[in-house]
Amino acid sequence: QARRLASTARMTVAARLRQVWPVALVALFVAVLAAVVYSEGHREGGDKRGAWRAVSWLIGWLYFFAWSLSFYPQLLLNYERKSTEGLSYNFVWLNLLGFVSYSIFNVAFFSSERVRESYRIANDGEDNLVRANDVFFALHAATVTAVTLVQMYFCGYKRSRGPLVWLSVRVFVAVSILAAAVYLVAVFARGNELWVKDGSGNFWTMLSWLYFVSYIKLVVSFCKYLPQVWLNYTRKSTHGWSLTNVLLDFTGGFLSFVQLFIDASLESDWSGVFGDPVKLGLSLLSLGFDVVFLVQHFVLYPPSSQGYDNLDVEEQSSSLTE
Repeated sequence: QARRLASTARMTVAARLRQVWPVALVALFVAVLAAVVYSEGHREGGDKRGAWRAVSWLIGWLYFFAWSLSFYPQLLLNYERKSTEGLSYNFVWLNLLGFVSYSIFNVAFFSSERVRESYRIANDGEDNLVRANDVFFALHAATVTAVTLVQMYFCGYKRSRGPLVWLSVRVFVAVSILAAAVYLVAVFARGNELWVKDGSGNFWTMLSWLYFVSYIKLVVSFCKYLPQVWLNYTRKSTHGWSLTNVLLDFTGGFLSFVQLFIDASLESDWSGVFGDPVKLGLSLLSLGFDVVFLVQHFVLYPPSSQGYDNLDVEEQSSSLTE
């Protein structure tokens, strides 16, 4: 009995720490941001644009860490509960499709000189706004989402009852992959120049194909949240859905939105905001749906009304004391 109580106490402390550290992350961001702005703006001969570039760099990596870390609370929650109940399988499959698409887009726009040159030709000589943190985030997100799928199918965890993946989601994933593959084959088969040679915006180019792949991510970013919202609604509960995940996702979306506008302002080119529609759309969608999840958790289906505390490990804790 003593060991059970000690184990429950440890899990309670761990859960409380998981609730506190996102706040600590935000506090650290504010402190570092203030230090960077002060040092760059007050040094002798300080360059204001240089200060804002430093701020943009800092925000970019902070949103990378916030969005990247947002995947781990759900992994830990699944592991501690030995269950994936409360987590939408539709959400995870759509997430994988989206982040693989986003990885393709970001890697090409960041690492390929031909893509960057094609973008400049199509956008009056302006550079695209994809940064290294965008690339690392997309690749990391795709990898962690794949690990979550391993948990769901190969670790023997308890699952929700009923169909795990909707037929509509299966069809959407299959059609998206098929459409991207057919489009790519068509680009090569037409025998045209694969890269933009003028500003005409030819549909049958690799640059257009990359935008098409990025739009898959944008559509997925809207669709993927709907199954989780619906699952919470039908269960009248957010139990099994990590709140820490939501808070970090909200933080990352806000910082990504801010960085995009700072970069566009520094370049005096607001078309760059719309030249990376996926990043802009991701930020807005993340913020919007995270607000919905927070309303579900704290207003519509608060933990206190369902007989458990606002912890990620309440189910496991209760089982240890039985």
